Amino acid sequence: VQPPSFRRAGLLVYLVVAGTISAYFAVSILHGSMPNLHGMTAEFHALLAKSFLLGKTDLPIAPDPRLIALPDPYDPKANFEYRLHDASLYKGKYYIYFGPVPTLVLFLPFRAATGADLQNRVAVPVFCAIGFLCSLGAFYSLARRGKWTLPKWLETAVVVALGTTSAAFVLRRPVFYEVAISSGYAFVMAGILALVHALGKNDRAERNSILLSGLFFGMAVGCRPHLALVAAVMLVYLLLRAKGARISVVLFAAPVIFCAVLLMLYNYARFDNVLEFGVRFQVGATAPGFHGLATWYRFGRALLLYLFAIPAIGTDFPFVHPHLIYTLGDRAPTVWDYDSIIGLFTGFPIAAFGLCACVVLRKRYFGASDVGGGIRSLVSYLCVAAVLVLLFLSATGWVIGRYTVDFAPTLVLGGCCAITMLWQSVRSEPARAVRLFQISVTAAVAWSALLNVAIALPRLDLIRKFIGLQ
Repeated sequence: VQPPSFRRAGLLVYLVVAGTISAYFAVSILHGSMPNLHGMTAEFHALLAKSFLLGKTDLPIAPDPRLIALPDPYDPKANFEYRLHDASLYKGKYYIYFGPVPTLVLFLPFRAATGADLQNRVAVPVFCAIGFLCSLGAFYSLARRGKWTLPKWLETAVVVALGTTSAAFVLRRPVFYEVAISSGYAFVMAGILALVHALGKNDRAERNSILLSGLFFGMAVGCRPHLALVAAVMLVYLLLRAKGARISVVLFAAPVIFCAVLLMLYNYARFDNVLEFGVRFQVGATAPGFHGLATWYRFGRALLLYLFAIPAIGTDFPFVHPHLIYTLGDRAPTVWDYDSIIGLFTGFPIAAFGLCACVVLRKRYFGASDVGGGIRSLVSYLCVAAVLVLLFLSATGWVIGRYTVDFAPTLVLGGCCAITMLWQSVRSEPARAVRLFQISVTAAVAWSALLNVAIALPRLDLIRKFIGLQ
């Protein structure tokens, strides 16, 4: 449901929204033409939908007998020619190690209705568009409740900022990894929207929204298990906010627990272990298994790259490119071992406001623009949840651009709210200060938009390697 402020938005804002979503689909279709990984299919979710219709949980692909005959089928050097890349091999069957929610909510209904397979390159932009629209809805709901003054230039900047988060990382190569990440993004934003909608409502409407929010956050866990951190922080928020009204906490926690129980039953049906997601049985470029937390060096390196990885300036269009990193060790790198990333601070300056929201969101800065402090509190908890996800990913030692979608959009949303609340005070300052604020916000958003183009257009040398010209 569009809030009144959204219905009153100018034509330019509507064009930005439509243009951003259209660009998402265009980028995904343009750069989604890689149908396989290592010579094999990557349409795992479409395959899983077929299996679900048959009452099975394994993928309908029989492992190569030569893979099974290997002394160690999980040895990445030995199984390269025979493996279904990054599938989980257990008791002679292939499984997908991500949760089943994307398949259940999109791929399975599509196949049941049409009899055809839904491709990753379509599903990823669908989830990204849902996440984008939900983030817009959450922002406008907060703006209406906080009675924020929202001039068209700031409204347009917010729309562009929310539409040019790091989601481009999952759109330029939509494979099954990106399906899980983009669907997690969509459900987290849907959960935030429902939780925001609960603010200031009557008891019945608030409880319904909280129940729906818990369901969305629980489904996000079924896409990316570590998004349970977001659900946990939101539960703490409700616990502290509800005080005597414990029913809100119960309504939120019940669907989250329900989704978690179903996910554990699904894990047991696949791997005979309720806590096993299949990572220990993965046949990919590295030895399978969870290798524990990273060393302090790798943790620090990962955190610095996630925050401060500097884009590279080059001669190829669009002349600014993501920071290229080598992700694996122990062997000579190939094109598959590289990934790219842009740091939050260097690539998405609006997110920096979200990262600092717990510090800057203080009453003396925002005065009466926040009714009862509920908005500031919610935004702060959202940013805390995103920071915890960032720290968890850094603790694994892995630095991959697409992982930023797990936390960057939430921080961008928090940053947009912080900037808008700051504007309520800045607009009454001298004209020079107002102009400086406008220029700073506009430049930051324009920079993020440019970098999204850079993310969507890989470097020409990488493209040449992918198509075999080098």
